[in-house]
Amino acid sequence: MARAKRRIVCCLVLPLALAGCAKLLSSDGTESAAKTRVRFILQTIKEHGSGTDTALQTAVCRWRNDKVFIAMPSEQAEAVEAFDAWRQQGGIYPDLQTFEIDEKVAERKPADPEGTYYVTAKVNGASRLLRVPPKAQISWADGIAEAAAPSSAKPAVTITETELQRKRAEWQEHERMAEQSQAELQAWRRSRAPASEQAVPRVGAARPASDAASELPRAMQAWHRRYTQRATAVSLALSQFGMAARENPPDMPRKLAACRDLRAASQALLADPEALAAPLATVSGPLGTAYAEIQAAAVACLAYRADESAHLAAARQAMSEAGAALRPFQLTP
Repeated sequence: MARAKRRIVCCLVLPLALAGCAKLLSSDGTESAAKTRVRFILQTIKEHGSGTDTALQTAVCRWRNDKVFIAMPSEQAEAVEAFDAWRQQGGIYPDLQTFEIDEKVAERKPADPEGTYYVTAKVNGASRLLRVPPKAQISWADGIAEAAAPSSAKPAVTITETELQRKRAEWQEHERMAEQSQAELQAWRRSRAPASEQAVPRVGAARPASDAASELPRAMQAWHRRYTQRATAVSLALSQFGMAARENPPDMPRKLAACRDLRAASQALLADPEALAAPLATVSGPLGTAYAEIQAAAVACLAYRADESAHLAAARQAMSEAGAALRPFQLTP
């Protein structure tokens, strides 16, 4: 089956998207809400196939956890891949011809959380059973996913000694970067502490130490919100690239479309002076390197060069360094 070129940009936190999604949400834990949720998702797939508009973005969100948006770029990319896999298992990828929701809904089984219902739908002429838990991912409950698993199962991967040494070295580097980031944080706090705090305290003379200590984390949070808006498009284009490349044989039209999206998204991020300007150099430096390598990988892909893998490996290494520096602030690159 030919696959349409597309790029799903899932659940971006944009005012227009929020306005469009909010009115679609139903109350949780009712038969009506479960049927409405399934009907919306299937109707959106039928009308929009594998497009990029807000309606399909919302369908991914509602399928994943029935929320308006998914904030973390890594979870957004994971949701897109899982949604596509679910559609493939149900035979509704890249599009859906017909569906009909049965009025009768089965109640939850003993192991299911409260508010779970089983919705029956006739999809492309075949009867399907969908498990619909509240605020959690919808799944096929009639053996579709289980039947597909044995044929697609991969043999266990044996890690060589060389690979193990490489992973150990990477972990040691992560720890080193985390310690360096902590040291920079402590030095920054000491530099911001007023001299009066080192003297004998007087009533009203000293500024609370917590003010200076919390300023950098607040600055990191503010920067990270700006960064996430730009990084989301890159993460999702990388996800689409990976899915196309893993096909056997690779889906070249889809892969090239993902590479074009990846090049455009990485260029936009690198051109934004604020997106990579983290308050800590141990974050901004590796992130700049990572996205430059991602852009180079996209260019190599579009030029049919073999060095795209090397650029992606360099990007992963740089991203790991940034992740180690961000860990003390409970943030991710």
